[in-house]
Amino acid sequence: FDPAFAFNLLGVSPFALVEVGDDKREMLRGNLSFDLGDHVLEVGLDSEVNTAVNASQFPGGYYFLRDPSGLYAALALGKDWSDPANPTPNVRRREYRIGGSFDTESDAYYIQDTWYVNDRLTLELGVRSESFANLNSNGAPFVEIDDQIAPRFSAVFDPRGDGKSKIFGSWGRYYL
Repeated sequence: FDPAFAFNLLGVSPFALVEVGDDKREMLRGNLSFDLGDHVLEVGLDSEVNTAVNASQFPGGYYFLRDPSGLYAALALGKDWSDPANPTPNVRRREYRIGGSFDTESDAYYIQDTWYVNDRLTLELGVRSESFANLNSNGAPFVEIDDQIAPRFSAVFDPRGDGKSKIFGSWGRYYL
């Protein structure tokens, strides 16, 4: 370590950030159900928009880094903020501000058949189609995925027929 090349921090720490943020979720769900005797058919849609707002910056918006070695002067990166009459740059003002509002939009359509085979056995068979888009702070998509087909199946068996116990299993494909 050569102290001639040491940088001296003036002001707040460059490792400290002040952050603000907020999350909002808006969801719409529609579902129609048709009772067809031993079968109940359901069709529906889900639509959701999740918004995340975040902003980060150094406390006060900036900090100063003093360069006693003159490296900033050699690279023309700094300015002497302490003495405007001194043309030798030896202090660098560092700013860091980042943030924006980011949305994720997702939509899904589904159909499901619940079949009451008898008093002890119920079967459910369904399929769901999902899509989503992650949007940058300008509203342009940077990730879009469509037609995620998610089949589902479940069975519930009541061995005594009294509703107090059950054996069940399910299989499905799920997307996040």
